[in-house]
Amino acid sequence: MRIKGLDSLRVFSILIILIYHFFGNFMPAGFLGVNILFVMSGFLIMRNFLHEIDQSGNIDIRKFYHKRFVRIMPAILLMVIIGLILVNFVSKDYTQGLPQQVGATVSFTTNWYEIVNGGSYEAQFIKHIFLHTWFLSLEIHFYILIPIILILTFITLLIYKKHGTRNLKVGDNELGNSPVGCINMKFALKLLFAALALVSYAILYFSVIRGTFSTAFNYFSDFTRMGPLFLGAALGTFMSDKTEMADANGKSYLQKFKPMPMTALVVLIVVTLFLSFKFSYTDKNTYLIAFILVDVLTILAIMQCCAAEEVKEPEFINTISKYTYGVYIFHWPFLIMISSLTDSL
Repeated sequence: MRIKGLDSLRVFSILIILIYHFFGNFMPAGFLGVNILFVMSGFLIMRNFLHEIDQSGNIDIRKFYHKRFVRIMPAILLMVIIGLILVNFVSKDYTQGLPQQVGATVSFTTNWYEIVNGGSYEAQFIKHIFLHTWFLSLEIHFYILIPIILILTFITLLIYKKHGTRNLKVGDNELGNSPVGCINMKFALKLLFAALALVSYAILYFSVIRGTFSTAFNYFSDFTRMGPLFLGAALGTFMSDKTEMADANGKSYLQKFKPMPMTALVVLIVVTLFLSFKFSYTDKNTYLIAFILVDVLTILAIMQCCAAEEVKEPEFINTISKYTYGVYIFHWPFLIMISSLTDSL
């Protein structure tokens, strides 16, 4: 079921990212839109996974990866082809290590390629025509991790069940008929994802405060940027738990409070815009304050949208939202082309 309000967040996030890419001096921290997208992605992936478990009692991992492949790879390959054509008409700086750039892009390791090569959003986007795919690299790494985490959690709880007295509950399905009680897999996943998010934020904070790693590492690495993805996954697990989300009468706890989705969305948008103008890529407060603040406000906005009976969202927003992935993937090579032409004038 589509959650109204999330398309508006997706469009807003892509919009400020594009403004940052095209007019970095005007909005120096527009990349905060990435945090919103990460939280939403973690939430939706886990929500869909657990819905599938509730419905069928298992996960079709082959189907999951097939859908991701069909959605992601054709656009990536076409973008690479376009980029390789356009790079012949821009500064020769962009052709440095071009085979490695292409290899990192199609192998979804762009984020680590940028770290190893000292990448920085402030150095003319470091002369890398496929730099923007760092975001997708983290997404793919998350897609790989999630099924592994689910399987390992299930196996761990199954072993615990075998040596204990409790039965294992997966989704809304219970394995066994013991009256003693159940080990709830969703509860374990909530704790695990929350813990993983905290670890990621802790690594980021430690690195920024102590200066342990470079700015490139803090911005691009899986260790420091997976926090919002895991936080979103924890929320997706929490919101899918019908038992804990409802009281004895089956009424959602969230519905006992008057949901204010529009207020939550407006607060998130206004705060994100303020932070996008105030901070920058090199500002330590971006990593210590802006990231976590945007992540938490995104969590609250998603919860409000899920709890609301109705959220009015313009049809054109839903339409635009369908093309945000394509816009993000293909805008960068053309941005490089425009920038090079402008510099040559």
